[in-house]
Amino acid sequence: MVRKLSKNPVFLFVFIMIFFPDISFAFNNETRCQILKDAISFSPKYLRSYLTVNFTAVHEGIHFVDRNQKAAASIQLQDSKKLYDKIVKDLRKGKVDDFRMPNRFGLLACFIAETIYSDKFIDRTSLIPKKVVYDGFHEVSDVDASLSSLIVKYRNRYGHSRDKRVTDYLYNVAVNQIVDHWVSAWQKGGKKPGLLTRRGSKISHENIVIYNLKQRG
Repeated sequence: MVRKLSKNPVFLFVFIMIFFPDISFAFNNETRCQILKDAISFSPKYLRSYLTVNFTAVHEGIHFVDRNQKAAASIQLQDSKKLYDKIVKDLRKGKVDDFRMPNRFGLLACFIAETIYSDKFIDRTSLIPKKVVYDGFHEVSDVDASLSSLIVKYRNRYGHSRDKRVTDYLYNVAVNQIVDHWVSAWQKGGKKPGLLTRRGSKISHENIVIYNLKQRG
């Protein structure tokens, strides 16, 4: 049933919220969780279904920095590149059902988010924007160049800003970049991603942000 209904990004979002309600409001990792859910929601049909069915493993991967603070501080672009290549290599070998595969998708999402902006900003619930907009799929043809550009375009330029307009922008960038890298790796691994999400699709966080701020206020 999940695979049939997961065509709808809105259903997917509601599904995860119902079956994993504690995830959205976990202390000090709310934004990372929401970035993951939004990225899954914007993923194409077959990839979205795969990540939803294996959500526990994907979720564990994106919280790598929460469990390994010292290791997180030493994340290098080469680590992200190796991880991306490992995903592609193992997909080609047919290891799609290996627990480590969905976990690596979550870990890759974690590395990309960390590359765009720092952990100290991700931990604040107020950084979840009121809405996220999907900018369409952009294939990653050169992962080295793609990852390097994230530092130059975003972290170096905006990484220390506390302006809500800037952090909202970076959040949107993180979600879209995660989807681009996920889909590109999936395709290069020989898998069909399925029907792409329509460009311009939106996810509203109005109720989530208000709820969290009231709980803390």
